[in-house]
Amino acid sequence: MIKIEFSEQDLKTIEYERFNHPIPLVQRRMEVLWLKSQGLPHKQIVKLSGVCDNALTKYLRLYRKGGLDEIRKVNFYRPKSELEKYSDGRISKK
Repeated sequence: MIKIEFSEQDLKTIEYERFNHPIPLVQRRMEVLWLKSQGLPHKQIVKLSGVCDNALTKYLRLYRKGGLDEIRKVNFYRPKSELEKYSDGRISKK
């Protein structure tokens, strides 16, 4: 079990952003942190939040690593096309 201490300010932010952050993934991460702050066991957090054990562990480690700033980071995968090297970046209008 990962032990985490939450500051009063972080708890207020987590409580707000678990419903109001514009990115649903971040809302889910905040919900996991909120449930953790309430002292629930990991098995119950997994059940209530709908995340898997690995995701729970990942979110808690992210928080320990960089706080809420790290929790808010979302890296969307965007594959690059081989054709991009031939583009000058402008869109032509015909």
